[in-house]
Amino acid sequence: MRIAVLALILGMAGSVVAEPANAPALIGHRGLLRDAPENTQASFNACIDLGLGFELDVRRTKDGVLTVLHDEKVDRTTDGMGKITDLSLSELQKLDAGRWFDPAFAGQRIPTLEAIFCLLRGQITFC
Repeated sequence: MRIAVLALILGMAGSVVAEPANAPALIGHRGLLRDAPENTQASFNACIDLGLGFELDVRRTKDGVLTVLHDEKVDRTTDGMGKITDLSLSELQKLDAGRWFDPAFAGQRIPTLEAIFCLLRGQITFC
């Protein structure tokens, strides 16, 4: 998939100006989820590096913090269990959201929505 996406982007690079205004935009679903764990900084960085947009899902923690996670529960994409609405931000930040995808992504965390806004503003690390 990575090669296909890169080929598509590189192939389009020379023709971006010539495309009609109504051409479809390339958008990463929960980031670039075939190349990095979904809804993580690594996944969103992959989209940004390729010049792609991305969509994300927002969930509120027990203590009211807006976080970026697709599922209602953390079970599928972290090493934890439970509903995100039953967990505080500090509890969520202890969960690994990357190792399930590949050991190279161990240590990825469920990002806050604020952190993704910081990422989009071009900051290197989460604020």
